[in-house]
Amino acid sequence: MTKKLLLILVIIVITACSNSDEEPLTNQVDSNSVDKTVLEISKEIEPVPQDSLKTIKDISIYFSSNRHSSTTFDITNEENDKVGTYKQIVTNEDKEGNYVISSTMEEFPSETAESLNTIKNYRLSLEEIKLIRQIDNLVGTTLKDTTIISNTKNSWINNYELGGDQQSSITSINKEVQTSFGTFSNCIEVTEITEDSREITVKTYAPNIGLIHQVVTIDGVVNMEYKLVNYYPEIFGKDIEESKNTFENIEENEYLSELPSITTGEVSKINLNDYAANVNEYSINQVEYQILHRPNYQNGKDNEHIYTFGNDIGDIQILTNNDALIKEVKFESDEPLGEEGLLYMQWLILSLNSEIKPEEANEFLFSSPSQYYEIKNFLVGLESDGNNFKFVILPNK
Repeated sequence: MTKKLLLILVIIVITACSNSDEEPLTNQVDSNSVDKTVLEISKEIEPVPQDSLKTIKDISIYFSSNRHSSTTFDITNEENDKVGTYKQIVTNEDKEGNYVISSTMEEFPSETAESLNTIKNYRLSLEEIKLIRQIDNLVGTTLKDTTIISNTKNSWINNYELGGDQQSSITSINKEVQTSFGTFSNCIEVTEITEDSREITVKTYAPNIGLIHQVVTIDGVVNMEYKLVNYYPEIFGKDIEESKNTFENIEENEYLSELPSITTGEVSKINLNDYAANVNEYSINQVEYQILHRPNYQNGKDNEHIYTFGNDIGDIQILTNNDALIKEVKFESDEPLGEEGLLYMQWLILSLNSEIKPEEANEFLFSSPSQYYEIKNFLVGLESDGNNFKFVILPNK
Protein backbone atom coordinates (compact mmCIF):
# COMPACT_ATOMS: atom_id res chain seq x y z
CA MET A 1 0.00 0.00 0.00
CA THR A 2 1.66 3.22 -1.11
CA LYS A 3 1.78 6.42 0.92
CA LYS A 4 -0.60 7.96 -1.64
CA LEU A 5 -3.16 5.23 -1.04
CA LEU A 6 -2.77 5.54 2.72
CA LEU A 7 -3.43 9.26 2.39
CA ILE A 8 -6.63 8.44 0.51
CA LEU A 9 -7.57 6.12 3.38
CA VAL A 10 -7.02 8.99 5.80
CA ILE A 11 -9.59 11.02 3.90
CA ILE A 12 -12.05 8.13 3.78
CA VAL A 13 -11.75 6.92 7.39
CA ILE A 14 -11.28 10.28 9.10
CA THR A 15 -13.38 13.40 8.83
CA ALA A 16 -12.41 16.88 9.97
CA CYS A 17 -13.79 20.27 11.01
CA SER A 18 -17.57 20.39 11.21
CA ASN A 19 -19.92 23.25 10.43
CA SER A 20 -23.14 21.95 11.88
CA ASP A 21 -25.53 24.74 10.94
CA GLU A 22 -25.11 24.81 7.16
CA GLU A 23 -27.86 23.70 4.80
CA PRO A 24 -27.37 20.37 2.97
CA LEU A 25 -25.18 20.45 -0.11
CA THR A 26 -26.84 21.13 -3.42
CA ASN A 27 -25.86 18.98 -6.37
CA GLN A 28 -23.53 21.15 -8.45
CA VAL A 29 -22.14 18.33 -10.60
CA ASP A 30 -22.25 18.43 -14.38
CA SER A 31 -24.17 15.29 -15.38
CA ASN A 32 -21.73 14.80 -18.25
CA SER A 33 -18.71 14.62 -15.92
CA VAL A 34 -19.94 11.88 -13.56
CA ASP A 35 -21.55 8.51 -14.15
CA LYS A 36 -25.33 9.03 -14.19
CA THR A 37 -25.89 6.12 -11.83
CA VAL A 38 -23.88 7.95 -9.21
CA LEU A 39 -26.01 11.05 -9.62
CA GLU A 40 -29.13 8.95 -9.39
CA ILE A 41 -27.87 7.26 -6.23
CA SER A 42 -27.02 10.58 -4.58
CA LYS A 43 -30.48 11.97 -5.39
CA GLU A 44 -32.18 8.93 -3.93
CA ILE A 45 -30.48 9.34 -0.55
CA GLU A 46 -32.98 10.88 1.84
CA PRO A 47 -32.51 11.47 5.56
CA VAL A 48 -34.94 9.90 8.01
CA PRO A 49 -37.67 12.27 9.20
CA GLN A 50 -36.44 14.62 11.90
CA ASP A 51 -39.29 13.61 14.22
CA SER A 52 -38.17 9.98 14.18
CA LEU A 53 -34.85 10.95 15.76
CA LYS A 54 -36.72 12.13 18.86
CA THR A 55 -37.25 8.50 19.82
CA ILE A 56 -33.49 8.21 20.45
CA LYS A 57 -33.06 9.81 23.87
CA ASP A 58 -29.33 9.13 24.17
CA ILE A 59 -27.34 9.04 20.94
CA SER A 60 -24.12 8.14 22.78
CA ILE A 61 -25.22 4.50 23.05
CA TYR A 62 -23.95 4.15 19.47
CA PHE A 63 -20.38 4.52 20.74
CA SER A 64 -18.45 1.82 22.60
CA SER A 65 -17.63 3.40 25.94
CA ASN A 66 -16.19 0.17 27.35
CA ARG A 67 -12.61 0.94 28.27
CA HIS A 68 -10.12 -1.14 26.26
CA SER A 69 -12.82 -2.64 24.08
CA SER A 70 -11.39 -3.45 20.67
CA THR A 71 -12.98 -3.82 17.24
CA THR A 72 -11.36 -5.54 14.26
CA PHE A 73 -12.40 -5.23 10.62
CA ASP A 74 -11.34 -6.95 7.43
CA ILE A 75 -10.97 -4.52 4.52
CA THR A 76 -12.06 -5.89 1.14
CA ASN A 77 -12.03 -4.45 -2.38
CA GLU A 78 -14.43 -4.54 -5.33
CA GLU A 79 -13.67 -8.23 -5.95
CA ASN A 80 -14.25 -9.00 -2.25
CA ASP A 81 -10.56 -9.80 -1.80
CA LYS A 82 -9.06 -8.98 1.57
CA VAL A 83 -6.69 -6.04 1.12
CA GLY A 84 -6.15 -4.92 4.71
CA THR A 85 -7.13 -4.94 8.35
CA TYR A 86 -8.38 -2.14 10.55
CA LYS A 87 -8.33 -2.36 14.34
CA GLN A 88 -9.41 0.21 16.89
CA ILE A 89 -9.49 0.31 20.67
CA VAL A 90 -11.33 2.59 23.10
CA THR A 91 -8.70 3.42 25.67
CA ASN A 92 -10.53 5.42 28.32
CA GLU A 93 -12.71 8.34 29.33
CA ASP A 94 -10.63 11.33 30.39
CA LYS A 95 -11.40 13.90 33.07
CA GLU A 96 -13.33 16.08 30.60
CA GLY A 97 -15.67 13.28 29.55
CA ASN A 98 -13.89 12.63 26.27
CA TYR A 99 -13.10 9.20 24.90
CA VAL A 100 -9.94 8.21 23.06
CA ILE A 101 -9.79 5.70 20.20
CA SER A 102 -6.46 4.41 18.93
CA SER A 103 -6.48 2.65 15.58
CA THR A 104 -4.15 1.02 13.10
CA MET A 105 -4.75 0.12 9.47
CA GLU A 106 -2.44 -2.26 7.62
CA GLU A 107 -2.22 -3.54 4.06
CA PHE A 108 -2.75 -7.25 3.48
CA PRO A 109 -0.68 -8.87 2.14
CA SER A 110 1.99 -6.38 3.09
CA GLU A 111 3.95 -4.60 0.38
CA THR A 112 5.34 -1.92 2.66
CA ALA A 113 6.23 -1.58 6.32
CA GLU A 114 4.14 1.58 6.60
CA SER A 115 0.70 1.55 8.19
CA LEU A 116 -1.80 4.24 9.14
CA ASN A 117 -1.79 4.85 12.90
CA THR A 118 -4.37 7.22 14.35
CA ILE A 119 -5.43 8.52 17.75
CA LYS A 120 -8.83 10.21 17.88
CA ASN A 121 -10.53 12.06 20.71
CA TYR A 122 -14.33 11.96 20.92
CA ARG A 123 -16.82 13.94 22.98
CA LEU A 124 -20.12 12.28 23.84
CA SER A 125 -23.42 13.78 24.94
CA LEU A 126 -27.08 12.79 24.88
CA GLU A 127 -27.48 14.67 21.59
CA GLU A 128 -24.25 14.09 19.70
CA ILE A 129 -21.13 12.03 19.12
CA LYS A 130 -18.41 14.40 17.98
CA LEU A 131 -14.82 13.90 16.85
CA ILE A 132 -12.85 16.79 18.35
CA ARG A 133 -9.20 15.88 17.82
CA GLN A 134 -6.97 13.53 15.85
CA ILE A 135 -3.29 12.63 15.57
CA ASP A 136 -1.96 10.32 12.87
CA ASN A 137 1.41 9.39 11.43
CA LEU A 138 0.67 10.73 7.92
CA VAL A 139 -1.07 14.05 8.50
CA GLY A 140 0.10 14.85 12.04
CA THR A 141 -1.88 16.66 14.71
CA THR A 142 -5.21 18.23 13.73
CA LEU A 143 -7.96 19.78 15.82
CA LYS A 144 -11.39 18.78 14.62
CA ASP A 145 -15.00 19.60 15.28
CA THR A 146 -16.81 16.92 13.33
CA THR A 147 -20.30 15.60 13.99
CA ILE A 148 -20.40 11.80 13.69
CA ILE A 149 -24.03 11.14 14.73
CA SER A 150 -26.72 13.44 16.13
CA ASN A 151 -30.32 13.08 17.27
CA THR A 152 -31.06 16.79 16.84
CA LYS A 153 -30.52 16.94 13.06
CA ASN A 154 -30.94 14.39 10.30
CA SER A 155 -28.42 16.00 7.93
CA TRP A 156 -25.36 18.19 8.37
CA ILE A 157 -22.17 19.27 6.61
CA ASN A 158 -18.59 18.52 7.66
CA ASN A 159 -15.62 20.15 5.99
CA TYR A 160 -12.36 18.30 5.45
CA GLU A 161 -9.39 20.37 4.30
CA LEU A 162 -8.12 17.69 1.89
CA GLY A 163 -11.51 16.56 0.63
CA GLY A 164 -13.79 19.60 0.69
CA ASP A 165 -17.35 19.68 2.01
CA GLN A 166 -19.12 16.44 2.81
CA GLN A 167 -22.80 16.01 3.53
CA SER A 168 -23.76 13.47 6.19
CA SER A 169 -27.31 12.18 6.56
CA ILE A 170 -28.92 9.67 8.90
CA THR A 171 -30.61 7.32 6.45
CA SER A 172 -31.85 4.62 8.85
CA ILE A 173 -32.38 4.21 12.59
CA ASN A 174 -33.57 0.59 12.66
CA LYS A 175 -31.20 -1.16 10.29
CA GLU A 176 -30.30 -4.84 10.77
CA VAL A 177 -26.78 -5.89 9.81
CA GLN A 178 -25.34 -9.38 9.52
CA THR A 179 -21.60 -9.79 10.08
CA SER A 180 -19.32 -12.76 10.59
CA PHE A 181 -19.26 -11.79 14.27
CA GLY A 182 -23.05 -11.71 14.64
CA THR A 183 -26.31 -9.99 13.67
CA PHE A 184 -27.08 -6.51 14.99
CA SER A 185 -30.49 -4.82 15.14
CA ASN A 186 -31.65 -1.23 15.72
CA CYS A 187 -28.53 0.14 14.04
CA ILE A 188 -28.07 3.69 12.79
CA GLU A 189 -26.94 4.19 9.21
CA VAL A 190 -25.11 7.37 8.23
CA THR A 191 -24.56 8.14 4.54
CA GLU A 192 -21.80 10.59 3.60
CA ILE A 193 -21.53 12.20 0.15
CA THR A 194 -18.65 14.31 -1.11
CA GLU A 195 -19.33 17.68 -2.69
CA ASP A 196 -18.96 16.37 -6.25
CA SER A 197 -21.19 13.36 -5.43
CA ARG A 198 -18.53 10.97 -6.72
CA GLU A 199 -17.71 9.35 -3.38
CA ILE A 200 -20.40 7.87 -1.14
CA THR A 201 -19.64 6.28 2.23
CA VAL A 202 -22.23 4.35 4.22
CA LYS A 203 -21.41 3.72 7.89
CA THR A 204 -23.44 1.59 10.29
CA TYR A 205 -23.32 1.94 14.07
CA ALA A 206 -24.67 -0.65 16.51
CA PRO A 207 -25.86 0.10 20.07
CA ASN A 208 -23.10 -0.28 22.69
CA ILE A 209 -20.45 -1.12 20.10
CA GLY A 210 -20.18 1.74 17.61
CA LEU A 211 -19.03 1.29 14.02
CA ILE A 212 -19.66 -2.25 12.73
CA HIS A 213 -19.70 -1.80 8.94
CA GLN A 214 -18.54 0.70 6.34
CA VAL A 215 -18.60 0.67 2.55
CA VAL A 216 -17.07 3.29 0.26
CA THR A 217 -18.10 3.65 -3.38
CA ILE A 218 -16.41 5.89 -5.94
CA ASP A 219 -18.24 6.59 -9.20
CA GLY A 220 -20.71 3.88 -8.28
CA VAL A 221 -18.06 1.17 -7.79
CA VAL A 222 -17.16 -0.31 -4.41
CA ASN A 223 -13.71 0.97 -3.48
CA MET A 224 -13.39 -0.68 -0.06
CA GLU A 225 -15.59 -2.31 2.53
CA TYR A 226 -14.96 -2.67 6.26
CA LYS A 227 -16.41 -5.90 7.67
CA LEU A 228 -16.57 -6.53 11.40
CA VAL A 229 -14.81 -9.76 12.38
CA ASN A 230 -14.24 -9.33 16.13
CA TYR A 231 -15.38 -7.23 19.05
CA TYR A 232 -13.78 -7.65 22.48
CA PRO A 233 -15.41 -5.75 25.36
CA GLU A 234 -12.45 -6.52 27.64
CA ILE A 235 -13.99 -9.21 29.78
CA PHE A 236 -11.03 -10.94 31.38
CA GLY A 237 -11.07 -14.71 31.51
CA LYS A 238 -14.06 -15.09 29.16
CA ASP A 239 -13.99 -16.48 25.66
CA ILE A 240 -15.33 -14.62 22.66
CA GLU A 241 -18.69 -16.42 22.58
CA GLU A 242 -19.31 -15.49 26.20
CA SER A 243 -18.25 -11.93 25.45
CA LYS A 244 -20.83 -11.68 22.65
CA ASN A 245 -23.64 -12.54 25.05
CA THR A 246 -22.61 -10.29 27.93
CA PHE A 247 -21.04 -7.11 26.52
CA GLU A 248 -24.18 -5.07 27.16
CA ASN A 249 -24.09 -5.76 30.92
CA ILE A 250 -20.47 -5.19 31.86
CA GLU A 251 -19.83 -3.89 35.35
CA GLU A 252 -16.99 -1.44 35.92
CA ASN A 253 -15.23 -3.68 38.46
CA GLU A 254 -14.81 -6.37 35.82
CA TYR A 255 -12.19 -4.18 34.16
CA LEU A 256 -10.01 -3.58 37.19
CA SER A 257 -6.87 -5.68 37.32
CA GLU A 258 -3.33 -5.02 38.47
CA LEU A 259 -0.18 -5.58 36.50
CA PRO A 260 1.78 -8.51 37.96
CA SER A 261 4.65 -7.32 40.16
CA ILE A 262 7.73 -8.88 38.59
CA THR A 263 11.41 -8.10 38.10
CA THR A 264 13.67 -9.86 35.60
CA GLY A 265 16.99 -8.83 37.16
CA GLU A 266 18.33 -8.31 33.64
CA VAL A 267 20.31 -5.35 32.36
CA SER A 268 19.77 -4.05 28.82
CA LYS A 269 22.50 -2.93 26.45
CA ILE A 270 20.86 0.49 26.09
CA ASN A 271 22.66 3.50 27.49
CA LEU A 272 20.41 6.02 29.24
CA ASN A 273 21.70 9.00 27.24
CA ASP A 274 21.22 7.22 23.91
CA TYR A 275 17.72 6.12 24.90
CA ALA A 276 16.73 9.62 26.02
CA ALA A 277 18.01 11.07 22.75
CA ASN A 278 15.94 8.61 20.72
CA VAL A 279 12.78 9.25 22.75
CA ASN A 280 13.23 13.02 22.54
CA GLU A 281 13.70 12.82 18.79
CA TYR A 282 10.21 11.29 18.51
CA SER A 283 8.68 13.83 20.90
CA ILE A 284 10.29 16.86 19.24
CA ASN A 285 9.10 15.73 15.81
CA GLN A 286 5.50 15.26 16.96
CA VAL A 287 4.86 17.60 19.89
CA GLU A 288 7.90 19.91 19.65
CA TYR A 289 9.28 19.34 23.14
CA GLN A 290 11.45 16.85 25.00
CA ILE A 291 9.76 14.44 27.41
CA LEU A 292 13.05 13.16 28.87
CA HIS A 293 14.74 16.35 30.04
CA ARG A 294 16.45 17.50 33.28
CA PRO A 295 15.73 14.51 35.52
CA ASN A 296 15.78 14.34 39.28
CA TYR A 297 18.44 11.91 40.47
CA GLN A 298 18.69 9.62 43.46
CA ASN A 299 20.79 6.62 44.44
CA GLY A 300 19.09 3.26 44.39
CA LYS A 301 20.05 0.03 46.10
CA ASP A 302 22.79 -2.30 44.89
CA ASN A 303 24.63 0.37 42.88
CA GLU A 304 21.48 1.32 40.99
CA HIS A 305 20.66 4.85 39.87
CA ILE A 306 17.17 6.33 39.51
CA TYR A 307 16.39 9.16 37.07
CA THR A 308 12.92 10.69 37.24
CA PHE A 309 11.65 12.83 34.38
CA GLY A 310 8.54 14.82 35.32
CA ASN A 311 5.96 16.07 32.83
CA ASP A 312 2.35 17.27 32.74
CA ILE A 313 1.00 13.73 32.46
CA GLY A 314 3.07 11.87 35.05
CA ASP A 315 6.59 10.71 35.92
CA ILE A 316 8.87 8.64 33.73
CA GLN A 317 11.38 6.84 35.95
CA ILE A 318 14.42 5.05 34.51
CA LEU A 319 16.56 2.70 36.58
CA THR A 320 20.18 2.07 35.49
CA ASN A 321 23.29 0.29 36.71
CA ASN A 322 26.71 1.90 37.31
CA ASP A 323 27.40 1.89 33.56
CA ALA A 324 24.18 3.84 32.85
CA LEU A 325 22.63 0.78 31.19
CA ILE A 326 18.86 0.60 31.59
CA LYS A 327 17.33 -1.97 33.96
CA GLU A 328 13.75 -0.65 34.03
CA VAL A 329 11.55 2.06 32.54
CA LYS A 330 8.40 3.03 34.42
CA PHE A 331 5.77 5.62 33.44
CA GLU A 332 3.16 6.34 36.13
CA SER A 333 0.36 8.86 36.59
CA ASP A 334 -2.61 9.47 38.84
CA GLU A 335 -4.47 10.88 35.82
CA PRO A 336 -6.56 8.86 33.31
CA LEU A 337 -4.70 7.53 30.28
CA GLY A 338 -5.29 9.77 27.26
CA GLU A 339 -3.97 10.08 23.72
CA GLU A 340 -0.82 11.95 24.75
CA GLY A 341 0.07 9.27 27.28
CA LEU A 342 -0.35 6.64 24.57
CA LEU A 343 2.01 8.57 22.32
CA TYR A 344 4.61 8.69 25.12
CA MET A 345 4.34 4.92 25.52
CA GLN A 346 4.74 4.37 21.79
CA TRP A 347 7.93 6.48 21.77
CA LEU A 348 9.30 4.69 24.83
CA ILE A 349 8.76 1.34 23.08
CA LEU A 350 10.08 2.36 19.65
CA SER A 351 13.27 3.79 21.20
CA LEU A 352 14.22 0.40 22.66
CA ASN A 353 15.25 -1.05 19.30
CA SER A 354 15.37 0.41 15.80
CA GLU A 355 13.85 -2.82 14.48
CA ILE A 356 10.63 -2.35 16.45
CA LYS A 357 7.88 -1.16 14.10
CA PRO A 358 4.96 1.10 15.08
CA GLU A 359 2.62 -1.82 14.36
CA GLU A 360 4.30 -3.84 17.12
CA ALA A 361 3.95 -0.99 19.59
CA ASN A 362 0.31 -0.51 18.62
CA GLU A 363 -0.38 -4.22 18.92
CA PHE A 364 0.68 -3.96 22.55
CA LEU A 365 -1.48 -0.88 23.11
CA PHE A 366 -4.44 -2.74 21.58
CA SER A 367 -3.94 -5.80 23.80
CA SER A 368 -5.70 -6.52 27.08
CA PRO A 369 -4.16 -4.52 29.93
CA SER A 370 -2.61 -5.88 33.13
CA GLN A 371 -0.44 -8.36 31.25
CA TYR A 372 3.16 -8.35 30.09
CA TYR A 373 3.91 -8.78 26.40
CA GLU A 374 7.30 -9.55 24.86
CA ILE A 375 8.62 -7.07 22.31
CA LYS A 376 12.08 -8.03 21.04
CA ASN A 377 14.17 -8.56 24.21
CA PHE A 378 11.83 -6.68 26.54
CA LEU A 379 8.70 -7.27 28.59
CA VAL A 380 6.18 -4.43 28.31
CA GLY A 381 3.13 -4.07 30.55
CA LEU A 382 0.32 -1.59 31.14
CA GLU A 383 -2.03 -1.24 34.11
CA SER A 384 -4.92 1.23 33.98
CA ASP A 385 -8.26 1.47 35.77
CA GLY A 386 -9.67 4.67 34.24
CA ASN A 387 -8.33 6.89 37.04
CA ASN A 388 -4.58 6.26 36.79
CA PHE A 389 -2.09 4.11 34.93
CA LYS A 390 1.30 2.42 35.17
CA PHE A 391 3.46 1.44 32.21
CA VAL A 392 6.55 -0.75 32.68
CA ILE A 393 9.42 -1.92 30.45
CA LEU A 394 11.81 -4.64 31.66
CA PRO A 395 14.82 -6.19 29.87
CA ASN A 396 14.24 -9.89 29.21
CA LYS A 397 17.24 -11.57 27.63
